[in-house]
Amino acid sequence: MAVYDVYQELNQKLNKSLTNRFPELTFANGIDVPIAFNLAPGAESVSVDEITARGEAGLLGSDSSDIPLVQIAVSKTQAPVVMAVAGYSIGFKSDRAYGFSGKSAMITERSVMAVRRAIDERLNFFIAYGEPSLGIRGFYNNAGVTPIASPFDPNVATYETLVTFFVNLVLSMGLTTFSQSFPTDIIISRRLLIRLANTRSTTQTTMSALEAVQGAIRAIDGYQGVTLRARPESDSAILTQRAVTGVPANRDRIVVYRRDPMVLEAQMESAVAQMMPAKYMYADPKMAMNYPMFACCSAPQIYDPQSVSYVDIVTSV
Repeated sequence: MAVYDVYQELNQKLNKSLTNRFPELTFANGIDVPIAFNLAPGAESVSVDEITARGEAGLLGSDSSDIPLVQIAVSKTQAPVVMAVAGYSIGFKSDRAYGFSGKSAMITERSVMAVRRAIDERLNFFIAYGEPSLGIRGFYNNAGVTPIASPFDPNVATYETLVTFFVNLVLSMGLTTFSQSFPTDIIISRRLLIRLANTRSTTQTTMSALEAVQGAIRAIDGYQGVTLRARPESDSAILTQRAVTGVPANRDRIVVYRRDPMVLEAQMESAVAQMMPAKYMYADPKMAMNYPMFACCSAPQIYDPQSVSYVDIVTSV
């Protein structure tokens, strides 16, 4: 089969599998950060408008003409675009064996999915944390959001303290600004979720702190839709391992935010992982055919920093 025909066949298989996103890679698949599939091919950056507004309306009397003006500030920056690349190869001998056994299609499909997985994993960390070597920040460490260093220690917190802390997390957003944004999501570490689930009241032993927090939030008018999510990316161990810029050592980072494309998003091309054109496929000296794939993604953009809060707490154990 000619190289071009192989390319066409692989692209068809790839396109059929594009609907099967990896559910656990929640930053790469749009669950935690909205993703717009409108990135122009070849783009090296995208323009970002960060808008802040200050001001209040006045009450106009019968003889008054003084109309207060709301001050709108727009700052324009550029969000860089990266290309995640990976590929797979099939040796001449293996290719013959797969063809003889009738397993070529299965091997090709599994190879494509494995490469897509590797690319999505790389983009998942990129959207979450950015890339320190390129000076790019991500969802967890955007330079426009000022972290809050909290003394809260979940390891010694009582049932009542846990419930109060989480309710205050939700209610405190916007207290120091003119923003009336309501949070929709709280992202915490998995260990903190376990502590919430296992801590019970001394008087109501059937109810965990997690259930109490969820019930208390649902009871507050306007906050019924707030979702508590546990993500490994919030764990201190992973933050330290990935050397995430702007996050203190031995601290879990809680993110309270409004998950809305008007607040934050990342941009990708319409296809998550594409096969490179046929002219970029190549045979190496070991008689193996190499099939490279790629996906392009912008750094996550936070348009409204007042709708995002970082809270650093003592690591849950």
